Amino acid sequence: MKRRTMLGALGSAAVVGFTGCLSGDETASPDSASPSETDSPSPSETDSPSPSEADNLVVSGPGDYPHSIRIDNSLEHEVTLTITVAREDAQLYQESHTVTERSDVVVAGITEESLPEDSRPVSITARDSSGNDTSVNVSVSDCLGNIVFYFEASGTVESTYSIC
Repeated sequence: MKRRTMLGALGSAAVVGFTGCLSGDETASPDSASPSETDSPSPSETDSPSPSEADNLVVSGPGDYPHSIRIDNSLEHEVTLTITVAREDAQLYQESHTVTERSDVVVAGITEESLPEDSRPVSITARDSSGNDTSVNVSVSDCLGNIVFYFEASGTVESTYSIC
């Protein structure tokens, strides 16, 4: 009987961990950055709701999202990008995020629960303070990984995303 109780508790803890409720000060570990290159969230970012608390497609702030939006700033100065998420010509999210030099930060996340299965394409755009932008068009599904905005050595903002 104790074994069943323990397995039930472990299963509940795993579900809570996967839903993002434990996001707190944790950020998703970057694919290419070492822990010293990962920026910790500011106090205002940790006040953002987790995906389980929001009815929106996009949730602002760091967290353990199924589809995170990250800014990888390899430059020697801080950058500010305005991230916009749109679906069928409707803007769903727009927020500016400032990221310190040489850091890789989760700034938002996408939840798929709010979209019907047959209608999950979204466009995600990042615009820098000079007006340069880049965007990706993705389909929100279990196979979508992270959306990453990064900078070339010239300072040009670029974008990529991962799928399974």
